[in-house]
Amino acid sequence: MKHFLLVLISAILLPFQSSAQNLVSSEFLESLSRDSLISRFGSFIQNGVELYRITYTTPDIQGQTDTVSGLVVLPQALGGTRPLVIYQHGTINDRDSVPSQQSEEAQIPIVYAAVGGVAIAPDYLGFGASQGFHPYLHAETEASAGIDMIFAMNDFLEDSDFALNDQLFIAGYS
Repeated sequence: MKHFLLVLISAILLPFQSSAQNLVSSEFLESLSRDSLISRFGSFIQNGVELYRITYTTPDIQGQTDTVSGLVVLPQALGGTRPLVIYQHGTINDRDSVPSQQSEEAQIPIVYAAVGGVAIAPDYLGFGASQGFHPYLHAETEASAGIDMIFAMNDFLEDSDFALNDQLFIAGYS
Protein backbone atom coordinates (compact mmCIF):
# COMPACT_ATOMS: atom_id res chain seq x y z
CA MET A 1 0.00 0.00 0.00
CA LYS A 2 2.92 2.33 0.75
CA HIS A 3 4.08 1.99 -2.83
CA PHE A 4 0.53 2.54 -4.10
CA LEU A 5 0.41 5.86 -2.22
CA LEU A 6 3.75 6.92 -3.66
CA VAL A 7 2.58 6.06 -7.19
CA LEU A 8 -0.72 7.89 -6.64
CA ILE A 9 0.97 11.00 -5.27
CA SER A 10 3.54 10.86 -8.08
CA ALA A 11 0.84 10.69 -10.74
CA ILE A 12 -1.08 13.60 -9.26
CA LEU A 13 1.91 15.75 -8.43
CA LEU A 14 4.25 14.85 -11.30
CA PRO A 15 3.79 18.22 -13.01
CA PHE A 16 4.91 19.90 -9.78
CA GLN A 17 7.60 17.40 -8.81
CA SER A 18 11.16 18.64 -8.84
CA SER A 19 14.03 16.35 -9.66
CA ALA A 20 15.70 17.46 -6.44
CA GLN A 21 13.88 15.52 -3.72
CA ASN A 22 16.22 13.11 -1.98
CA LEU A 23 16.39 11.95 1.60
CA VAL A 24 19.74 13.15 2.98
CA SER A 25 19.55 12.02 6.62
CA SER A 26 17.26 11.11 9.48
CA GLU A 27 17.69 11.54 13.20
CA PHE A 28 15.61 10.10 16.04
CA LEU A 29 14.58 12.94 18.38
CA GLU A 30 12.44 11.37 21.12
CA SER A 31 9.52 9.16 22.09
CA LEU A 32 6.50 10.62 23.86
CA SER A 33 4.30 8.20 25.79
CA ARG A 34 0.54 8.03 25.42
CA ASP A 35 0.12 8.99 29.08
CA SER A 36 2.31 12.10 28.74
CA LEU A 37 0.37 13.14 25.63
CA ILE A 38 -2.98 12.59 27.35
CA SER A 39 -1.84 14.88 30.16
CA ARG A 40 -0.85 17.56 27.60
CA PHE A 41 -3.70 17.30 25.12
CA GLY A 42 -6.58 15.28 26.56
CA SER A 43 -8.19 11.86 26.64
CA PHE A 44 -8.74 11.63 22.88
CA ILE A 45 -5.07 10.64 22.41
CA GLN A 46 -4.77 7.02 21.21
CA ASN A 47 -1.00 6.42 20.85
CA GLY A 48 2.40 7.45 22.00
CA VAL A 49 4.58 8.89 19.23
CA GLU A 50 8.16 8.89 17.95
CA LEU A 51 9.68 12.06 16.52
CA TYR A 52 12.34 12.19 13.80
CA ARG A 53 14.07 15.04 11.99
CA ILE A 54 14.80 14.34 8.35
CA THR A 55 16.80 16.40 5.92
CA TYR A 56 16.10 16.26 2.22
CA THR A 57 16.64 18.31 -0.90
CA THR A 58 14.23 20.66 -2.63
CA PRO A 59 14.65 23.53 -5.12
CA ASP A 60 14.98 27.10 -3.88
CA ILE A 61 13.29 30.11 -5.49
CA GLN A 62 15.88 30.12 -8.33
CA GLY A 63 15.56 26.37 -8.88
CA GLN A 64 18.88 25.56 -7.19
CA THR A 65 18.99 22.56 -4.87
CA ASP A 66 18.86 23.34 -1.15
CA THR A 67 18.92 20.97 1.81
CA VAL A 68 15.94 21.50 4.11
CA SER A 69 14.59 19.78 7.19
CA GLY A 70 11.27 18.64 8.53
CA LEU A 71 9.61 16.67 11.29
CA VAL A 72 8.24 13.13 10.90
CA VAL A 73 5.96 11.92 13.70
CA LEU A 74 5.00 8.24 13.81
CA PRO A 75 2.38 6.65 16.07
CA GLN A 76 3.85 3.97 18.34
CA ALA A 77 0.94 1.58 17.77
CA LEU A 78 1.55 -0.67 14.78
CA GLY A 79 -0.91 -2.58 12.66
CA GLY A 80 -3.22 -1.55 9.89
CA THR A 81 -2.59 1.18 7.41
CA ARG A 82 -2.22 4.84 8.27
CA PRO A 83 -3.22 8.07 6.54
CA LEU A 84 -0.52 10.62 5.80
CA VAL A 85 -1.00 14.09 7.24
CA ILE A 86 1.18 16.98 6.12
CA TYR A 87 1.16 20.09 8.29
CA GLN A 88 2.36 23.29 6.60
CA HIS A 89 3.29 25.47 9.59
CA GLY A 90 2.31 29.08 10.12
CA THR A 91 4.39 32.23 9.81
CA ILE A 92 7.47 32.34 12.05
CA ASN A 93 10.26 34.88 12.43
CA ASP A 94 13.09 32.73 13.72
CA ARG A 95 14.97 30.00 11.88
CA ASP A 96 14.71 27.62 14.87
CA SER A 97 10.96 27.99 15.59
CA VAL A 98 10.25 25.15 13.19
CA PRO A 99 8.61 21.76 13.71
CA SER A 100 11.88 19.78 13.46
CA GLN A 101 13.30 21.81 16.36
CA GLN A 102 10.29 20.70 18.43
CA SER A 103 8.93 24.24 18.71
CA GLU A 104 5.26 25.02 19.29
CA GLU A 105 4.81 24.25 15.57
CA ALA A 106 5.48 20.56 16.36
CA GLN A 107 2.36 20.25 18.52
CA ILE A 108 -0.10 19.83 15.64
CA PRO A 109 1.77 16.99 13.88
CA ILE A 110 2.30 15.32 17.27
CA VAL A 111 -1.45 15.29 17.86
CA TYR A 112 -2.16 14.00 14.34
CA ALA A 113 0.19 11.05 14.92
CA ALA A 114 -1.16 10.49 18.43
CA VAL A 115 -4.60 9.86 16.93
CA GLY A 116 -3.23 7.41 14.37
CA GLY A 117 -1.82 9.19 11.33
CA VAL A 118 1.72 9.45 10.06
CA ALA A 119 2.43 13.17 10.28
CA ILE A 120 5.06 15.26 8.52
CA ALA A 121 5.82 18.95 8.79
CA PRO A 122 8.35 20.67 6.49
CA ASP A 123 10.41 23.52 7.94
CA TYR A 124 10.56 25.37 4.56
CA LEU A 125 13.40 27.13 2.82
CA GLY A 126 15.42 29.48 5.02
CA PHE A 127 14.44 27.74 8.25
CA GLY A 128 15.81 24.73 10.11
CA ALA A 129 18.64 23.10 8.13
CA SER A 130 18.27 25.37 5.08
CA GLN A 131 21.08 27.88 4.67
CA GLY A 132 19.24 30.29 2.40
CA PHE A 133 16.60 32.88 3.11
CA HIS A 134 12.90 32.20 3.54
CA PRO A 135 10.83 33.62 0.67
CA TYR A 136 7.74 34.64 2.65
CA LEU A 137 4.42 34.04 0.88
CA HIS A 138 6.09 32.16 -1.96
CA ALA A 139 3.51 29.41 -2.39
CA GLU A 140 5.49 27.49 -5.02
CA THR A 141 8.50 26.79 -2.77
CA GLU A 142 6.36 26.16 0.31
CA ALA A 143 4.40 23.62 -1.71
CA SER A 144 7.51 22.02 -3.21
CA ALA A 145 9.09 21.72 0.27
CA GLY A 146 5.99 19.78 1.33
CA ILE A 147 5.75 17.67 -1.82
CA ASP A 148 9.45 16.81 -1.74
CA MET A 149 9.14 15.91 1.95
CA ILE A 150 6.46 13.36 1.04
CA PHE A 151 8.91 11.65 -1.31
CA ALA A 152 11.75 11.83 1.25
CA MET A 153 9.44 10.50 3.97
CA ASN A 154 8.54 7.53 1.77
CA ASP A 155 12.27 6.73 1.48
CA PHE A 156 12.54 7.11 5.28
CA LEU A 157 9.65 4.67 5.85
CA GLU A 158 10.82 2.16 3.26
CA ASP A 159 12.34 -0.26 5.78
CA SER A 160 9.79 0.34 8.54
CA ASP A 161 6.64 -1.50 9.55
CA PHE A 162 4.41 1.42 8.60
CA ALA A 163 1.97 0.98 5.77
CA LEU A 164 0.25 4.08 4.43
CA ASN A 165 -3.23 3.96 2.98
CA ASP A 166 -4.40 6.11 0.08
CA GLN A 167 -5.49 9.03 2.27
CA LEU A 168 -3.53 12.28 2.25
CA PHE A 169 -4.59 15.17 4.48
CA ILE A 170 -3.06 18.63 4.14
CA ALA A 171 -3.41 21.25 6.85
CA GLY A 172 -1.91 24.61 7.66
CA TYR A 173 -0.12 27.30 5.67
CA SER A 174 -0.41 30.84 6.88
